[in-house]
Amino acid sequence: MDILTRERKSNYLAANTHANQHNLKTQRLKLRSSYENCTKEDIERILKKYNFFNRFRNETRNFSNDFELKTINRDKVVIDHTTKLIWHQSGSLEKMDLNKEWNWKEKLNQNEYAGYSDWRLPTAAEAASLLKSKNKNTDLFIDPVFDEQQKSIWTCDHYSAHSVWCVNFSTGCVRNYNIYYGHYSRPVRSFY
Repeated sequence: MDILTRERKSNYLAANTHANQHNLKTQRLKLRSSYENCTKEDIERILKKYNFFNRFRNETRNFSNDFELKTINRDKVVIDHTTKLIWHQSGSLEKMDLNKEWNWKEKLNQNEYAGYSDWRLPTAAEAASLLKSKNKNTDLFIDPVFDEQQKSIWTCDHYSAHSVWCVNFSTGCVRNYNIYYGHYSRPVRSFY
């Protein structure tokens, strides 16, 4: 092979490698957005399938989000371009049981937070996508783009009739809790 041919081949390979790396960075992921009953094994499968961090079940993993903090109609949101989700940047300012959370979220939708009226609780997979392997936000396992007051959030996925999956950013894990226990709400909406 002459020098010119080798150079062309080298340039071709370099261009294709760069294009493949770019495609991996801009790859989008569509997570389930509807309610589901999930066993512990289901949660473990979700964590492994999507490379989500969990301090006690999947601690060597770290999902890569593409966050953008944005203000819409004076309301702060975090857009994740990887999962095509828009998150309430802070969430509720107080812990609440699941019934109070429902009322709080309904009021958020009536007031059209950030111009939208379709805010909902995240699924366990959607909420788990926020977990980070390093404490970047003070003592929490979540990106610092989010408010640090919400140390644990509800999801819409049930473990049993009186138990729901929550994501705890203090401990860095996904756990089930009784529906009467107090957690924060961090609503989400899809923008597919």
